Amino acid sequence: MFGSEIHLLRQNVIEKLFLRVFGSWHTGARIRAFHILPMASRYLDGGCRILDAGCGLGRHTFFIAGRCPKSTILAVDMDGKNISICDRIKGEKGFANVRFEVCDLRQLDLNGHFDLIICSDVLEYIEEDETVLANLRSGLAENGRLILHTPRLNSKRCLRFLERYFTCDPVEKAAHAREGYPEAELKDKLETCGFRVTSFRYTFGYLGSLAWELSRALEKIKPLFVFCFPLILLLGYMDSLGINREGSGILIEAQRS
Repeated sequence: MFGSEIHLLRQNVIEKLFLRVFGSWHTGARIRAFHILPMASRYLDGGCRILDAGCGLGRHTFFIAGRCPKSTILAVDMDGKNISICDRIKGEKGFANVRFEVCDLRQLDLNGHFDLIICSDVLEYIEEDETVLANLRSGLAENGRLILHTPRLNSKRCLRFLERYFTCDPVEKAAHAREGYPEAELKDKLETCGFRVTSFRYTFGYLGSLAWELSRALEKIKPLFVFCFPLILLLGYMDSLGINREGSGILIEAQRS
């Protein structure tokens, strides 16, 4: 189950059980994964070399590593605490095909090494986004692919009467270099940095946004959140099944040109 490995670090028995049964309760991460992982699966052949650029707690890394043991994955994040947590989980699970490193993507220097790079909700934190995109492009092998997810600028809410629950944590908000991207600007930056966009879609359409907003509203009432989580997860999954005409997120697949 996506994100279930974090149960290894929990002490609370109920939290451990919840994580083992349902996986990560981070609704945003689950919805992104519903979109990203099927796209990534098209390239996960026996010897695929993968970079998880800005891995966080390693949710994508561990999910792929468990299902594609012949692939090798380098997962990097500039937060040393995240990397320490990932290394502990790696030791507990015994993954031999994964390596975690502290790395600032602005200094990434891995020329032509990877077949696939996944970068999910990272660029909005980095002012020098074109430097990062150029480094990611250099890190790809010939015909390598980048799967990039980022928030969309000026996205709409489904449940405006719950607006007070959607306020970003002040510390997290201060860390943002931007709140998101207009579609055209993101495509232009990718092309400027040496990519050819091969696929574009919106994520967090009506159903995905509804799932995320309900989650944010209920997360402080834990019994109600746990009761409603299967429905929230179902709404998030349904968001990935169709084609959203618009949405709060942007998912792009690009090829090194």
